[in-house]
Amino acid sequence: MQLLEILLCIALAFSPVVGYVIISDNKKWGKSFLLALAPFGVAILLLFAAMFVDFHSAAFILQILIPLILIAAVIGIVVWGFTLLYEKGFFKGKRLIGTLLVFAIMIMAIGCTAFYKLQSKGFFEKVDYSKYPDIEFSGTYYAKGGNKRVTVHWESSNNTFTNTSEKDIKYEPDEPRKMLDTVSGKEIDVSEIFYNADETAIYYSNYNRIFRYTPADNSYELIGTASAEDDSEYYINKICVSDDETKAYYIATDYIKQDAHNNLYCIDISTGKSSVIIHEDGWVRDFEISPDGKSIIYNGNNRIGQYDIASRTTTVLLEGTTADTRDNGGDKIIRISEDGRYIMYYVDTVPIMWSQIFVYDTQTGTTEKVIKTNKYSIHDVAWEK
Repeated sequence: MQLLEILLCIALAFSPVVGYVIISDNKKWGKSFLLALAPFGVAILLLFAAMFVDFHSAAFILQILIPLILIAAVIGIVVWGFTLLYEKGFFKGKRLIGTLLVFAIMIMAIGCTAFYKLQSKGFFEKVDYSKYPDIEFSGTYYAKGGNKRVTVHWESSNNTFTNTSEKDIKYEPDEPRKMLDTVSGKEIDVSEIFYNADETAIYYSNYNRIFRYTPADNSYELIGTASAEDDSEYYINKICVSDDETKAYYIATDYIKQDAHNNLYCIDISTGKSSVIIHEDGWVRDFEISPDGKSIIYNGNNRIGQYDIASRTTTVLLEGTTADTRDNGGDKIIRISEDGRYIMYYVDTVPIMWSQIFVYDTQTGTTEKVIKTNKYSIHDVAWEK
């Protein structure tokens, strides 16, 4: 929820207190002032909690508290309004008919507006998600007995969630995997590894060097070195390898003259040479090789692009990939379905109100929110194979 919306909620919460002051005598001002300080004090406490204790916990409390404050505010406004009208004589004699007529018109106007808003958002339409493949995601499950780290299966045919694994949350850092840097001959800590198509080899990086490990014969080899102005400031975020393992594509963050650049690169494994293939004004956030191996789909500069490997040309598929208007920390991703038709491009990962996943249909050129849940905080997603 944005700051303006929170301020409006707090202002609405104060309105019954203001009304109470208007219709009460001056002796009761002190009690009214104390009531007015209550929402303000809660807001200040939550602000301090978000800054110095735990942002997510404060946000979670706030999302519960604000609806309660709004309900109390609406009740207070209704009571204050009726009391004020009664004191002014609007419920007596001929004024009563006019008052009831005005109320009827107001109720009809509010009802029609609410119906139009809900209808425009497709609230009354039955959404069929069965055309999509099922989705698997990992994240946090908000359970009554305590939060759990879970893996979840989403079935598109009936829009249901099933926890396929659960474990207690332990706030401990993940143990890095030990791999070999064949250049230095030393073991290194690797936080992320990437597999080839048939999962017979593991690719990983150390600064600007990319290695391949083959478990079958327990062999390590350097497949290429990326050119970088400062090797120690070079970080490779993701690696995808072509099916024939002749090319390795990767996103890397390179600091050039203290400016960070996040581009998409390609290493020719036969020569070990690296080159930039996609350079965006904004950062390239994620990418995948298309199932047919002919193109690369990437998410960068707030758009989905398709890079044709043969012609080395780029086509924009979708402009505007910041799908969540709350702008509260979602991830721009690329997850291509096995048939190449559907692309997951945005997942809302911050546990405030809802977690959401958005999909782009390459055949129709349309986007849709396929998952919206307040039971999970989604961390990572994949199409079910």
